[in-house]
Amino acid sequence: GDGMRLARLALVATIAVLQACAANERRASDSDTGIYAPLLPSDPRGNLAVSALSPPYNTADYETGRRSFLVCASCHSLRAGAAEHVGPNLHGLIGRRVGSGAGFAEGFGYSLALQRAEFVWDAESLDRFLEHPEEVLPGNRMALAPVRDETLRRNLVAYVVVTTSHR
Repeated sequence: GDGMRLARLALVATIAVLQACAANERRASDSDTGIYAPLLPSDPRGNLAVSALSPPYNTADYETGRRSFLVCASCHSLRAGAAEHVGPNLHGLIGRRVGSGAGFAEGFGYSLALQRAEFVWDAESLDRFLEHPEEVLPGNRMALAPVRDETLRRNLVAYVVVTTSHR
């Protein structure tokens, strides 16, 4: 029906944006203030850190995840102390209760869906959320087309887990 057609269109549009952004990547410079950078600089330790994650994330490609995050960077930052944008700063995300401001995102106006959620972010919950955002957190305000491609999602999740944990 129309719902499936719209879902397919959203997925195709998301993949096209991810591919275009990866092809036209703008790297953050060393002189970047850290307040907002579309991408953190490449980190040669990235794949080593990814290899220490639990399966299946330990087989992800850090650099591909880094480039894929460009779409997310229009709303989210990853650097400690960086300003909030449309979405909260994700630094310190893993191990935090969903919608909490403890240690990050102080004062961010979370939706009621996130404020009422009863779980802690980890790689698996982030993966499920990216695949099925409305099922995992019904009523959330995040403008997110489901990321159905398992490899793309695994790379993105591994990048976010590694980057928000060790910087």
